[in-house]
Amino acid sequence: MVVLNFWATWCLPCVQEIPSLVEMQRRMKAKGVTVIAVSVDVDENAYRQFIKKHSVNLLTVRDPSGKTNAAYGTFKFPESYIIDREGIIQHKFLGAVDWTDQQVIDLLNDLSIANASQDPTKVKNEADNAMSPKIVEQPEFMVAGIAARTSNATEMTADGVIGKQWARLMQENVLAKVPNKADASIAAVYTDYASDKDGEYTYLLGARVTSDVGLPAGMVAKKIPAGRFAVFTTEKGPGPKVVPETWIQINSLPKSTAAGDRVYRADYEIYDERAKDPQNLQADIYVGIR
Repeated sequence: MVVLNFWATWCLPCVQEIPSLVEMQRRMKAKGVTVIAVSVDVDENAYRQFIKKHSVNLLTVRDPSGKTNAAYGTFKFPESYIIDREGIIQHKFLGAVDWTDQQVIDLLNDLSIANASQDPTKVKNEADNAMSPKIVEQPEFMVAGIAARTSNATEMTADGVIGKQWARLMQENVLAKVPNKADASIAAVYTDYASDKDGEYTYLLGARVTSDVGLPAGMVAKKIPAGRFAVFTTEKGPGPKVVPETWIQINSLPKSTAAGDRVYRADYEIYDERAKDPQNLQADIYVGIR
């Protein structure tokens, strides 16, 4: 089992977390727990000085390009993933963690026991099934709401806008102001891609509509072109956890798979009646494919 920890020298919580992370690995090493600490620092000198100053006795690598944390959908530092021997993410921590806390140790122990007792073939099959989406043909439709330009790299910093857009949606009662709604679901659209998952895109949060007539100032409408989509359904759980985890898996799919051959024209999430409880929601993610 691997604990993948993303951090940066300029992040105070990262500094505070390191000693407990080192101590946890010492305690759990006999149970097969390995920690890989991934630094996103561009400044190599700052990285090496940090390692020396704080006695970071862990397997540590530096990824100044940010490709690794982009692949995992990391947007906050520090951020950690517990990954089993089959490469499946079993748990995700947002923010600093006291790795010596008994509840955390108990969680690691429980996952270690479960991981050791699982049939690897069964685990792999379950993971494959979870990432075997439905392939559907969707007609053109329109979404209206609030939009902002961002990128996966931006979402990994304090400048990320997706969380702020959701806060606006709720605080400003945006959905109630959207005219001509086609249904009661929330739609989150990723469109106007500059390139692929590593480039900028427009994030539009609102509702499907039948027309953009009478749209209030400050809102925009975008047409989602007709096409083929791979539909992934998230696990049930807190939205900020299960949705990014599903995107991590989507972004890791090889292009050789049908669901991995993306067109980067428009992707979207639908939050229907299954998303009434934000702490235990389930959503569908539609990924445009060739």
